Amino acid sequence: MVCYRNIGCFRDEGPFDYLDTLPAAPEVINTTFTLYTRLNPIEGSLIDLTNTTSSLNDFKESGPVKIIIHGFGSTGRDPWVLQMTEALLYVVSSHIFLFTDQYLTDNCIVSGRNHSTLSLNLRLRFKDGHLCTLSNQYKIQIDSSSGQSSTWGKLEVIFLTKDRNETFQLTSESDEIKDESLIQGLVVAHPLVRNITSAIVKYTKYRGWIYSGKDFWGIDKIVLTNSDGEM
Repeated sequence: MVCYRNIGCFRDEGPFDYLDTLPAAPEVINTTFTLYTRLNPIEGSLIDLTNTTSSLNDFKESGPVKIIIHGFGSTGRDPWVLQMTEALLYVVSSHIFLFTDQYLTDNCIVSGRNHSTLSLNLRLRFKDGHLCTLSNQYKIQIDSSSGQSSTWGKLEVIFLTKDRNETFQLTSESDEIKDESLIQGLVVAHPLVRNITSAIVKYTKYRGWIYSGKDFWGIDKIVLTNSDGEM
């Protein structure tokens, strides 16, 4: 169990048992919220979670509120996020909060609780929410074959279904991979990517000036666990 001020305690049991890890401190995750309006549509206003009253000068009680949350591996400054914000503000004068968390993989439950520290006036009523789900998330664990020592390269996992495929990157191209280390990640698949028939692990070796990865990297096992803890 681990506890943090203002947001409470967390245990790796119950619905979060399958994660087999505890979240880092909010200071490490560094979740931020930025408010965009027609008065400040480019840079937005960074919200101070410790003093929301003074940092919400652009917020008016009239007008709709929208919250945009980026996916895993993205940030609130990604082009698609900013383009969506611009398009929404063009259509209707509204208050758009961009959520940014660049350290989300094992810490989504802390990031989720950070929303609760905002003013009550900013919270979304349950009946007004739509298209909000994390039900199609998977924990990926990869065991490498022993005796390979280490390499440098990119590992990707491809989910295959009857109608479509989706690819998730677990390591960057220049990352070191060791055979005794368990590689794992938490991903959210597209809502239409369901009933996975198989998964493919793709390895791309790193090609650098000083060092390079091996041409081949063996994988012994890949384990997928869904949000219900089922493998």
